[in-house]
Amino acid sequence: MIGTQGLKSQGRMLEVIEEHNEILKALTTKDKDIIKKAMKSHLEKSMHAFKKK
Repeated sequence: MIGTQGLKSQGRMLEVIEEHNEILKALTTKDKDIIKKAMKSHLEKSMHAFKKK
């Protein structure tokens, strides 16, 4: 629900794609801290976009 509502924000779709690419890059490092940071950043931005609605 958060994802679909958050995507309604202007320009959010492109941001989400970039964030997902960052998560994929982080996963290739196999470094848990880098992965956590990428995921946390994405989730915080998604929550912020959701709350703006």
